[in-house]
Amino acid sequence: MIILKRYLAPLLLFALLLLQACGGGGGGGGSAPIVPSVGNSASTDKHDPFSGGFTSIQTTINNESSVTSCDSLVGPPAGSTLTGRVTFQRVPLLGVGLSYGAATSTPARGVVVEAVSVAAGSCSNTVVATTLSDGDGDYGFLLPLTQAVCVRARAQMYRSGLTGGGSWDFQVSDNSRSNSPYYLLDNNPATVADAPIRDFDAGSGWSVANNRYTGTRSAAPFAILDSNCHALANVLTADSGVSLPTLNYRWSKNNNEAEGNTSDGDIGGAYFSVTNKLSGSTLIDQAIEIFLLGDDGFDTDEYDQHVITHEFGHYLSFAESRSDSFGGSHSLEDKLDMTVAFDEGWGDAFSGIVLDAVTSSQLLNPEVYQDTYGFAQQGAFKFSLESYSDSSSTDVDGWFDESSVFKIIYDLFDPDEGSGFDRLDFNFSQLYNSLVAIKNTKAMVSIYSYIDRLKTDNAGDATAIDTLIANESLVVNDKYGTSQPLPTGLAANNNDDVTPVYKTATVGANTSVCSNTQFGAFNKLSVARYVKFSAPSSRSYTLSLTPTNNGKPAIEIYKAGSYIGGGERSTPSALSFTLTMSSGEHVFAIYDGDNILDDAQPNVRKCFTLRVN
Repeated sequence: MIILKRYLAPLLLFALLLLQACGGGGGGGGSAPIVPSVGNSASTDKHDPFSGGFTSIQTTINNESSVTSCDSLVGPPAGSTLTGRVTFQRVPLLGVGLSYGAATSTPARGVVVEAVSVAAGSCSNTVVATTLSDGDGDYGFLLPLTQAVCVRARAQMYRSGLTGGGSWDFQVSDNSRSNSPYYLLDNNPATVADAPIRDFDAGSGWSVANNRYTGTRSAAPFAILDSNCHALANVLTADSGVSLPTLNYRWSKNNNEAEGNTSDGDIGGAYFSVTNKLSGSTLIDQAIEIFLLGDDGFDTDEYDQHVITHEFGHYLSFAESRSDSFGGSHSLEDKLDMTVAFDEGWGDAFSGIVLDAVTSSQLLNPEVYQDTYGFAQQGAFKFSLESYSDSSSTDVDGWFDESSVFKIIYDLFDPDEGSGFDRLDFNFSQLYNSLVAIKNTKAMVSIYSYIDRLKTDNAGDATAIDTLIANESLVVNDKYGTSQPLPTGLAANNNDDVTPVYKTATVGANTSVCSNTQFGAFNKLSVARYVKFSAPSSRSYTLSLTPTNNGKPAIEIYKAGSYIGGGERSTPSALSFTLTMSSGEHVFAIYDGDNILDDAQPNVRKCFTLRVN
């Protein structure tokens, strides 16, 4: 079982931080404002997401127009007088656990390489030329033969897009050292004529004889970027001009599974985070981060390619589409809120899809998700993206099941296996384009909104898609899951709190809505209930939510994913407020203020009467 935690206060508090442990909080379309309460809290965590990192690129990048992807095979620029190759030690995953004895030098692709001037016989920080390594790690500078320089490689994958094509900025820094960035430096202050070839090879720092890390773990930041390159290269096949926001990978050998002060390395686990800096209600800056573990002998992530690309999948949803997930602890056995199940399942499937072309000498089986841990990183939590089956007696497939989501998406991609239900072989672009297209869906982002759009985009395959999803007990007639039957075997104490997936409210009518912890608290199925409401005209509406059995009412109102208002009560009393809504479809998320807490009691059902006038 995997437990990946993110803790948030009730969703109606004002936004500063969106967090997702192994999952992306918030979304590209305007999520409900939220703040953290436990774990990475502004009151206990000294980590400053806006500090540190690399300085801006100081000179023109001499080969940006030719390096249009991190895997571009173009060689050094013509006429280069100083050349070299940047590589790092890739530790492969050939079975269960990391195979340190099979580590090989692997190209550091698409990273920033700088020539810096020499002052008083030492390397300075003054950059005189900048280039990008290509898909083989090769780089080159056009410098005078008499010029004395040092060369350094940044743990940064960058492209400005000023020459056309896509743009991105992916950086790796140490959150336990004030977000200090990682470099490789040749420390060779020599003229170009004296040292015209300068190669780098970042070592893993692992001692096979001692079965532990004994040296500097220089390869780790570049291994992270290399996994990132697999993800980016796939995205560029779908959108060669994509413009992606800056992403900071926070990795340190000090990053461990304790929850506390991130600046000390107590990150709790791998997670995706977005921090918004606000002036009043105006967004003035945004820090996007992925935190990764580095605790030798317990849990490290730098060579766990599925973990890294899973988190990138959440980043991609945030940057190019939308995520409505509110995160939280989850396992493959849980019955989750449909927004959480989709976000996590998408990340799982994305990892296997983008790693599909990785050579078997680095990753033996991309279809098997693996997260290594334990002494010498010889243990692994793993599961099949295609054939995972929960062995527990409570296993039920459906829209609330992370494994149902990742099996559907992965089966859409992988070749026809002749199973009778998996007859599809979509390319990444088809899956990506439908993900991007649901950014403005009127429904919450879930497997329903995604599959509904996928069927629209690939109408000729709609019947085959229906056959595939039926194997996971899903019926997708529209983005709202209309006519979805209750899955056989679902052990609910009240089925009315499971289906219909969305209830419907109309002006002047009462609608009964219940929040139920029958499957667990906070982010589990039926804790938040979703209600469709179509505003007949643009005007001010009065919404009331009256408890019928001492519940604490809370409601959030969305239009096309944008949070437009809401309210809550801290006591079991009626909630009433007015809100201007434009005509058209809206979604209400309704829950009990206690049930949404991570430590809420199980099997608590709180009901409310919703009325819109």
